[in-house]
Amino acid sequence: MADAPVVAPPAAAPAAVTATAPVEAVGVEGAEAAGAEEVAAPAEPPRKFKVKVDGQEREYDEDEARRLISLSGAAYQRMEEAAQIKKMQTQLIQALEADPVGTVLKIAQARNIPPEKVKEAMAKLLLTDYEREQLDPKERALAEREAKIAAAEAEMKKESDRRQAAAEEAAAQAEMKRIGDEFAAALKDSGIPRTPKAVARLAELVERDDRLGLHHSLKDLVKVVKSEYLDAQKQLLSGLGDEELAQFLGEDAIKKLRARDTEAAKRNPAALRPVPRGNGAAPPRQAGKRPMNEADWARRFGKY
Repeated sequence: MADAPVVAPPAAAPAAVTATAPVEAVGVEGAEAAGAEEVAAPAEPPRKFKVKVDGQEREYDEDEARRLISLSGAAYQRMEEAAQIKKMQTQLIQALEADPVGTVLKIAQARNIPPEKVKEAMAKLLLTDYEREQLDPKERALAEREAKIAAAEAEMKKESDRRQAAAEEAAAQAEMKRIGDEFAAALKDSGIPRTPKAVARLAELVERDDRLGLHHSLKDLVKVVKSEYLDAQKQLLSGLGDEELAQFLGEDAIKKLRARDTEAAKRNPAALRPVPRGNGAAPPRQAGKRPMNEADWARRFGKY
């Protein structure tokens, strides 16, 4: 029987080449462990923009272009607002030239100024101009000089009042700071937290003293605030359970209380002895035990 012809298996099709995502950041050790041969793609150069400024072409990067656009937008808005104001001023001047009285009355109406008040001011102005025209040149010059002096004095008084108001404001601010510093120091010395409520209560007591003509010192008033503060804390603590109380006080406060009780017991060991029963006799002592003396107590509780 003839052997069957040997047919060579078909050659395997070449594997399709697939694009791999670029590796953004690969460590040397990670690349060697994975057998990666890819190299991080070079960073793209920053984009540049050419812009004409005052007829000259300039080149900016992306950040500079964004900043320039933002500034240009703000400047354009300001220019629009200035142009609108200038247009309104021009229209107002034209209206005053065409109809002075009617324009003034319209402005007064828009500002809710009574027409009678505007007419009275106009009449007074006309009368003043008429009286000035009736004066001879020397008297008119003297009147104008006196008017200028009066205007200058009014301006000086206005500036003086402004400076005085500024000085009074600065003095008030300094006084408020001084009082605030005194309040803060007094509360700190008393151990009360400087909370807005504590400061407000202290200020209320000071104001009450001033109103009633009393003369309590700040230290005495702080004692009142502290007493009220402690009373409020006592009311809060009395309503808490054991776990809530321990959580509220915290470990540091609990250690302080334990140390206080320890010191009190050291000073008065008799306080640790059993309390006599109803017949006045001490409870029976257990066999083989003796009463604890000060040395025993120190060895047992001294570490606390």
